[in-house]
Amino acid sequence: MLIRLLRIAIIPAVFAAVFAVAAYCWPAPAAAPKGKNDALSSIRRQVVAIENGTVSCRRVERELDWDVSAEGSCLTAFFKGKSLVKIVARFYGEMGCMVEEYYYSGNSLIFVLRTSFLYDEPIGCADADGGEVLKPKVVSRTTDRFYFQGVRLVRWDGHKLRDFDWTGGNPSDERTRLLDSSRKLRKEALAASSRRN
Repeated sequence: MLIRLLRIAIIPAVFAAVFAVAAYCWPAPAAAPKGKNDALSSIRRQVVAIENGTVSCRRVERELDWDVSAEGSCLTAFFKGKSLVKIVARFYGEMGCMVEEYYYSGNSLIFVLRTSFLYDEPIGCADADGGEVLKPKVVSRTTDRFYFQGVRLVRWDGHKLRDFDWTGGNPSDERTRLLDSSRKLRKEALAASSRRN
C-alpha cells in the first residue's frame, strides 16, 4: 500500500516540485535582442527593394581573371544611377558552381547570398560512346545567407553556426573572405562601369 501511495501521489509531487524549481531558476532561452531583429528586418527590406529595382538598373558584365576557379568566373553589377547596389559573381568549377550575390546600401555591404551547386560529373564529359558532350546534372544545392552591419557579420543562416557575432579572429574566416571579395568585386565592377561610360 505504501509503495502504491508513493507511485500515485508522492513521486509525481516531488517531480513536479523539482521541475517547478528548475523552471524558475533555469534561465529562459534568450531571444535575439530587439535591436538585432530590427536590424535584420531592415536588411531584409533593403535587399527586397534592391532586388525589385534591378530591372531598372544599369547592368555591367565582366569576365574575371582571378585564379579562383577552374572553369572561369564572371560578375554582373547593377547600378542605380552611379551607386552600385548589387553584384552577382559566378565561379565555375569542374564539379560545380558557386554564385555569390552581394547587396549594398550606400557603400556598405549589407547582405551576401551564396548558392553552391554540385554536379554529378565533371563539365565536358562525353557520353558512354564517347560522342555527345553531356550537360552535368545538379545533385546538391546549398545556400548561405550572410547579414552585415558595417564590417560586422551579425548573422549567418544556412550554416551550423547561427546568430553569432564575428568581429575578428582568423583571417581565413568567412567574414574576412566575404569582405575581401566584396572589395575586389566592387573595384572590378566600378572599373568596368567607367570603361563603359
